[in-house]
Amino acid sequence: MSTNSLLPALTRDAARAVMATAGDRHRPAFVQLRSLGGAINDVPAGATAYAHRTAQVMAQGNLFPPHRHDDLHRLWAPVREHGTGSYVNFESGTGPGVFDRAYPGATGARVRELWRRHDPDGVLRPLTVG
Repeated sequence: MSTNSLLPALTRDAARAVMATAGDRHRPAFVQLRSLGGAINDVPAGATAYAHRTAQVMAQGNLFPPHRHDDLHRLWAPVREHGTGSYVNFESGTGPGVFDRAYPGATGARVRELWRRHDPDGVLRPLTVG
C-alpha cells in the first residue's frame, strides 16, 4: 500500500513527521523523498490535472502486509498535515478524500466532467469520483 503528500517545503516539522512515520516501532513505513520543482513549475497549475505546481517535495510512504491501508492512513496523517495534496499515481487508496487531495478545487471539477463525458458507464473510476 502506498500514499504520498506533496510538501511546499521540507520544514523541520514536516521532516520530523516523516521520520516518525519511518521510525514507528510497530508499523515502520518505507519512506521515499523526491525533489520537485524546476521546469514542473513552468506550467500553470490550472493547465493540466496536476494542480500542485508549487510543491517542492513529494514524501511517499509504503506499508506492506500484514498491515492494512487503514494502518497506513493513520500512520501517515501527521505527514499529510504538512502537505498541499497528493500525486494520484503514488496513491493506492480510493475514495473521495484521495480524489480531492489529488485533484483539488477547479481541477477536480474539470477531471470529474471529463470522466463523466468520456467514461459514462464508470469503468475507469477507481477513485470514487462521484
